[in-house]
Amino acid sequence: MKHLKYGLASLLLAFGASTGTLSAQFMINPNLPVPTPLPATEVSDYGFQANWETLSGVDGYTVHTFIANRAATDGEEYDLFNSDFSYLNNGRTIDDPDLNGTDTQAWVMGSFDDIHRMGWQMSDQIYADGVLGFNNYWKGNGMQGQIMSPQWDLTLGGGKVYVTLTICGDPGANTCEISLKDATPIPNTTLDSKTIPVTTEWTTHTIELNGGVTNGYLYISFGESGNMEKRLCYFFDDLRIYQKYKAGEVCSVWYGYKACPGSNTNWEYVDTDADDTGPFAYAVTSYLAGELSPLSDLVFVSQSTGIDQAATTSSADEPRVKVNGHTLTIEGGTAEAVTVSNVAGQQVFACAAGQWHNGLQLPAGVYVVRVGSHAVKVVTQ
Repeated sequence: MKHLKYGLASLLLAFGASTGTLSAQFMINPNLPVPTPLPATEVSDYGFQANWETLSGVDGYTVHTFIANRAATDGEEYDLFNSDFSYLNNGRTIDDPDLNGTDTQAWVMGSFDDIHRMGWQMSDQIYADGVLGFNNYWKGNGMQGQIMSPQWDLTLGGGKVYVTLTICGDPGANTCEISLKDATPIPNTTLDSKTIPVTTEWTTHTIELNGGVTNGYLYISFGESGNMEKRLCYFFDDLRIYQKYKAGEVCSVWYGYKACPGSNTNWEYVDTDADDTGPFAYAVTSYLAGELSPLSDLVFVSQSTGIDQAATTSSADEPRVKVNGHTLTIEGGTAEAVTVSNVAGQQVFACAAGQWHNGLQLPAGVYVVRVGSHAVKVVTQ
């Protein structure tokens, strides 16, 4: 695979029947040099260092992380998105949801980023316990609830995309349209579309969309509006979007990205959530004057135990890192350079070899302490 095609060139939010674009999250310059990625190092159960060969004439790099998998057999299913929205907890019901300001202003924007599915965009979203909703209070296709996925290479799996959803609505709600779109032409074109009925009763539907392209995305919108007179809500209890891949195809979803300014380093620490299902992978871009290069090839990260919570060792040649409350101490081993970083990869302390003195005070939090090549994850309370 020469380059990944996940549409990071333009994560665009399309509105209404015009399928126009509102904004681009990234601007891609195909003439910028693409970094050559190198294998990950400092791999642990919660992070890694992404590596690449440095380039001249660029302002810096970005690391784009993915949860990725290489299909072992034909027909293997992989979720691009799958949630029952149980993470939404506000004590409200679909009869009395949090309308989130959607009946006082149009285009209330949101995303699914809080469950590590980067790049999703929503408008006019509302919330109840375990339920994601959309309020079509405003009239006109340009001001209604909608969901738009990031762009993916949807040619994988024979170009078929499957959607399962459990949906209901207020009295007057009538339809939900799920469309497969091509982001390359402006305005974007619809490749396939299915319309399902919406009633006041929870109903589960499964549909198949065909014709996926390299820069494809999924777009969900709703039929009737309240015409600025009443709320008109559509609710999801479950939403699953997936493909069935052929053996050997690499399927992945965008997890996040991290900027690494400057050209004097060839790595940046990337943190991941141990609760997420791996394996992780990454690709690298260069950037210059606000524009990004195309993505590099994808590098899979082989997860292994490299950093353990409050790890200690009996070896005289390795340091023993400990915390007591807010106090950090290092015992044993040789005197080497010490760095302390938070879980966002930001360095909060550093000292040269032979300069360490016990008693460093750290605010409450989770840190990575590196003593030479030895790394330990610690928690201060």
